[in-house]
Amino acid sequence: MKKYASVIVLYNQMIFYRVLLVFAGMGILEVLLLANACRTQEKYYSAVKESGVENVFLLFLLLLTVMFCTLGCKGRGKQLYSFWRLRISEWGMFWCRILVSLLYYFLFWSFQVGICYGMGAYFTHIKGMESPQSTLIAFYTDDFLHRLFPMEAYHIWEWNFVLILGLLIVSAAFCFFGQRRKFYYPILVFFFLAFLLWDCDSIQAGIAGTIIMLVLYVLTLRSVWKRSDVRED
Repeated sequence: MKKYASVIVLYNQMIFYRVLLVFAGMGILEVLLLANACRTQEKYYSAVKESGVENVFLLFLLLLTVMFCTLGCKGRGKQLYSFWRLRISEWGMFWCRILVSLLYYFLFWSFQVGICYGMGAYFTHIKGMESPQSTLIAFYTDDFLHRLFPMEAYHIWEWNFVLILGLLIVSAAFCFFGQRRKFYYPILVFFFLAFLLWDCDSIQAGIAGTIIMLVLYVLTLRSVWKRSDVRED
Protein backbone atom coordinates (compact mmCIF):
# COMPACT_ATOMS: atom_id res chain seq x y z
CA MET A 1 0.00 0.00 0.00
CA LYS A 2 2.92 2.35 0.67
CA LYS A 3 3.95 2.07 -3.00
CA TYR A 4 0.50 3.10 -4.17
CA ALA A 5 0.39 5.98 -1.71
CA SER A 6 3.75 7.13 -3.07
CA VAL A 7 2.45 7.02 -6.65
CA ILE A 8 -0.61 9.06 -5.67
CA VAL A 9 1.63 11.63 -3.97
CA LEU A 10 3.83 11.82 -7.08
CA TYR A 11 0.83 12.30 -9.35
CA ASN A 12 -0.44 15.01 -7.04
CA GLN A 13 2.91 16.80 -7.14
CA MET A 14 2.89 16.69 -10.94
CA ILE A 15 -0.50 18.35 -11.26
CA PHE A 16 -1.16 20.34 -8.08
CA TYR A 17 -0.04 23.80 -9.22
CA ARG A 18 -1.68 23.47 -12.63
CA VAL A 19 -4.96 22.54 -10.93
CA LEU A 20 -4.63 25.57 -8.65
CA LEU A 21 -4.30 27.78 -11.74
CA VAL A 22 -7.48 26.24 -13.18
CA PHE A 23 -9.36 26.86 -9.92
CA ALA A 24 -8.06 30.42 -9.65
CA GLY A 25 -8.79 31.23 -13.30
CA MET A 26 -12.33 29.90 -13.14
CA GLY A 27 -13.04 31.51 -9.76
CA ILE A 28 -11.82 34.98 -10.71
CA LEU A 29 -13.59 34.98 -14.08
CA GLU A 30 -16.89 33.72 -12.72
CA VAL A 31 -16.93 36.10 -9.76
CA LEU A 32 -16.36 39.05 -12.10
CA LEU A 33 -19.07 37.90 -14.51
CA LEU A 34 -21.59 37.21 -11.76
CA ALA A 35 -20.84 40.44 -9.90
CA ASN A 36 -21.50 42.42 -13.07
CA ALA A 37 -24.70 40.51 -13.86
CA CYS A 38 -26.01 40.79 -10.29
CA ARG A 39 -25.97 44.59 -10.54
CA THR A 40 -28.17 44.64 -13.64
CA GLN A 41 -30.63 41.79 -12.95
CA GLU A 42 -33.54 41.69 -10.51
CA LYS A 43 -33.48 37.92 -9.97
CA TYR A 44 -30.42 35.88 -9.11
CA TYR A 45 -31.28 33.07 -11.53
CA SER A 46 -31.50 35.69 -14.28
CA ALA A 47 -28.06 36.97 -13.28
CA VAL A 48 -26.63 33.43 -13.48
CA LYS A 49 -28.07 32.94 -16.95
CA GLU A 50 -26.96 36.38 -18.13
CA SER A 51 -23.39 35.97 -16.81
CA GLY A 52 -22.57 32.88 -18.87
CA VAL A 53 -20.95 31.02 -15.96
CA GLU A 54 -22.17 27.71 -17.37
CA ASN A 55 -19.93 28.11 -20.42
CA VAL A 56 -17.02 29.08 -18.18
CA PHE A 57 -17.60 26.01 -16.00
CA LEU A 58 -17.72 23.65 -18.98
CA LEU A 59 -14.60 25.22 -20.50
CA PHE A 60 -12.55 24.81 -17.32
CA LEU A 61 -13.96 21.32 -16.74
CA LEU A 62 -12.70 20.39 -20.20
CA LEU A 63 -9.33 22.00 -19.44
CA LEU A 64 -9.07 20.01 -16.20
CA THR A 65 -9.88 16.81 -18.07
CA VAL A 66 -7.21 17.52 -20.69
CA MET A 67 -4.70 17.88 -17.86
CA PHE A 68 -5.74 14.50 -16.44
CA CYS A 69 -5.43 12.95 -19.91
CA THR A 70 -1.66 13.61 -19.73
CA LEU A 71 -1.18 12.85 -16.03
CA GLY A 72 1.97 10.80 -15.65
CA CYS A 73 2.81 10.78 -19.35
CA LYS A 74 5.47 13.42 -18.87
CA GLY A 75 7.45 14.59 -15.90
CA ARG A 76 10.80 15.64 -14.59
CA GLY A 77 13.59 13.10 -14.61
CA LYS A 78 13.45 12.63 -10.84
CA GLN A 79 9.70 11.93 -10.92
CA LEU A 80 10.00 9.42 -13.77
CA TYR A 81 12.86 7.71 -11.95
CA SER A 82 10.70 7.46 -8.80
CA PHE A 83 7.92 5.77 -10.81
CA TRP A 84 10.43 3.29 -12.20
CA ARG A 85 11.85 2.44 -8.77
CA LEU A 86 8.42 1.86 -7.23
CA ARG A 87 7.66 -0.81 -9.88
CA ILE A 88 3.90 -0.43 -9.77
CA SER A 89 1.95 -2.34 -12.39
CA GLU A 90 0.33 -0.37 -15.20
CA TRP A 91 -3.07 -1.51 -13.95
CA GLY A 92 -2.27 -0.15 -10.48
CA MET A 93 -1.03 3.16 -11.89
CA PHE A 94 -4.23 3.41 -13.94
CA TRP A 95 -6.29 3.33 -10.74
CA CYS A 96 -3.94 5.73 -8.97
CA ARG A 97 -4.62 8.25 -11.75
CA ILE A 98 -8.33 7.73 -11.24
CA LEU A 99 -8.09 8.33 -7.47
CA VAL A 100 -6.13 11.57 -7.92
CA SER A 101 -8.54 12.78 -10.60
CA LEU A 102 -11.54 11.89 -8.43
CA LEU A 103 -10.27 14.10 -5.61
CA TYR A 104 -9.81 17.11 -7.87
CA TYR A 105 -13.10 16.64 -9.73
CA PHE A 106 -14.91 16.58 -6.38
CA LEU A 107 -13.12 19.74 -5.25
CA PHE A 108 -13.74 21.40 -8.62
CA TRP A 109 -17.49 20.66 -8.53
CA SER A 110 -17.77 21.74 -4.89
CA PHE A 111 -15.83 24.92 -5.67
CA GLN A 112 -18.29 25.75 -8.43
CA VAL A 113 -21.29 25.22 -6.16
CA GLY A 114 -19.61 27.38 -3.51
CA ILE A 115 -19.02 30.22 -5.98
CA CYS A 116 -22.62 30.19 -7.15
CA TYR A 117 -24.03 30.03 -3.63
CA GLY A 118 -21.63 32.70 -2.35
CA MET A 119 -22.51 35.06 -5.18
CA GLY A 120 -26.17 34.45 -4.36
CA ALA A 121 -25.45 35.83 -0.89
CA TYR A 122 -23.73 38.80 -2.55
CA PHE A 123 -26.83 39.34 -4.70
CA THR A 124 -29.15 39.48 -1.69
CA HIS A 125 -26.75 41.94 -0.04
CA ILE A 126 -26.59 44.44 -2.90
CA LYS A 127 -30.36 44.17 -3.45
CA GLY A 128 -31.03 44.80 0.25
CA MET A 129 -32.91 41.53 0.80
CA GLU A 130 -33.31 40.19 4.33
CA SER A 131 -33.89 36.59 3.23
CA PRO A 132 -31.49 34.50 1.10
CA GLN A 133 -34.40 32.61 -0.49
CA SER A 134 -33.56 33.98 -3.94
CA THR A 135 -30.42 31.84 -3.92
CA LEU A 136 -32.34 28.66 -3.12
CA ILE A 137 -34.97 29.55 -5.71
CA ALA A 138 -32.20 29.99 -8.28
CA PHE A 139 -30.98 26.43 -7.64
CA TYR A 140 -34.48 25.22 -8.50
CA THR A 141 -35.13 27.61 -11.39
CA ASP A 142 -31.88 27.86 -13.33
CA ASP A 143 -31.03 24.70 -15.31
CA PHE A 144 -27.29 25.03 -14.76
CA LEU A 145 -27.51 25.52 -10.99
CA HIS A 146 -30.03 22.72 -10.72
CA ARG A 147 -27.63 20.38 -12.51
CA LEU A 148 -24.81 21.41 -10.22
CA PHE A 149 -26.84 20.69 -7.10
CA PRO A 150 -30.05 18.83 -8.05
CA MET A 151 -31.37 18.39 -4.50
CA GLU A 152 -34.25 15.87 -4.76
CA ALA A 153 -33.87 15.33 -8.54
CA TYR A 154 -32.26 11.90 -8.18
CA HIS A 155 -32.05 11.20 -11.91
CA ILE A 156 -29.76 14.25 -12.28
CA TRP A 157 -27.58 13.02 -9.39
CA GLU A 158 -27.34 9.73 -11.27
CA TRP A 159 -26.34 11.48 -14.49
CA ASN A 160 -23.73 13.59 -12.67
CA PHE A 161 -22.27 10.39 -11.23
CA VAL A 162 -22.11 8.80 -14.69
CA LEU A 163 -20.51 11.94 -16.11
CA ILE A 164 -17.76 12.14 -13.46
CA LEU A 165 -17.18 8.38 -13.65
CA GLY A 166 -16.75 8.76 -17.40
CA LEU A 167 -14.32 11.64 -17.04
CA LEU A 168 -12.27 9.55 -14.62
CA ILE A 169 -12.13 6.45 -16.80
CA VAL A 170 -11.66 8.05 -20.23
CA SER A 171 -8.96 10.48 -19.03
CA ALA A 172 -6.99 7.65 -17.39
CA ALA A 173 -7.50 5.44 -20.46
CA PHE A 174 -6.44 8.25 -22.81
CA CYS A 175 -3.19 8.59 -20.86
CA PHE A 176 -2.70 4.81 -20.80
CA PHE A 177 -3.04 4.47 -24.57
CA GLY A 178 -1.13 7.71 -25.13
CA GLN A 179 1.91 6.14 -23.48
CA ARG A 180 1.67 3.49 -26.22
CA ARG A 181 1.39 6.21 -28.88
CA LYS A 182 -2.19 5.24 -29.64
CA PHE A 183 -5.22 7.50 -29.73
CA TYR A 184 -8.10 6.43 -27.49
CA TYR A 185 -10.98 6.93 -29.96
CA PRO A 186 -13.88 6.05 -27.58
CA ILE A 187 -13.22 9.36 -25.81
CA LEU A 188 -14.92 11.05 -28.78
CA VAL A 189 -18.06 8.95 -28.21
CA PHE A 190 -18.08 9.88 -24.54
CA PHE A 191 -17.78 13.63 -25.15
CA PHE A 192 -20.44 13.49 -27.87
CA LEU A 193 -22.91 11.79 -25.53
CA ALA A 194 -22.00 14.08 -22.62
CA PHE A 195 -22.56 17.16 -24.79
CA LEU A 196 -25.80 15.76 -26.18
CA LEU A 197 -27.30 14.89 -22.79
CA TRP A 198 -25.93 17.74 -20.63
CA ASP A 199 -29.12 19.81 -20.98
CA CYS A 200 -31.44 16.85 -21.46
CA ASP A 201 -34.40 16.71 -19.03
CA SER A 202 -35.79 13.45 -20.36
CA ILE A 203 -35.41 10.60 -17.88
CA GLN A 204 -35.69 8.04 -20.69
CA ALA A 205 -32.89 9.66 -22.70
CA GLY A 206 -30.78 9.86 -19.57
CA ILE A 207 -31.26 6.15 -18.87
CA ALA A 208 -30.41 5.23 -22.46
CA GLY A 209 -27.30 7.43 -22.35
CA THR A 210 -26.29 5.92 -19.01
CA ILE A 211 -26.54 2.37 -20.37
CA ILE A 212 -24.42 3.26 -23.42
CA MET A 213 -21.81 4.94 -21.26
CA LEU A 214 -21.64 2.10 -18.76
CA VAL A 215 -21.03 -0.32 -21.64
CA LEU A 216 -18.29 2.03 -22.87
CA TYR A 217 -16.70 2.07 -19.40
CA VAL A 218 -16.72 -1.72 -19.10
CA LEU A 219 -15.17 -2.15 -22.55
CA THR A 220 -12.55 0.47 -21.72
CA LEU A 221 -11.59 -1.18 -18.43
CA ARG A 222 -11.42 -4.55 -20.16
CA SER A 223 -9.20 -3.11 -22.89
CA VAL A 224 -6.84 -1.49 -20.37
CA TRP A 225 -6.69 -4.69 -18.30
CA LYS A 226 -5.82 -6.86 -21.32
CA ARG A 227 -3.08 -4.49 -22.51
CA SER A 228 -1.53 -3.65 -19.14
CA ASP A 229 1.13 -5.45 -17.20
CA VAL A 230 -0.85 -6.48 -14.12
CA ARG A 231 2.12 -8.22 -12.50
CA GLU A 232 4.41 -6.42 -10.09
CA ASP A 233 8.03 -7.18 -9.36
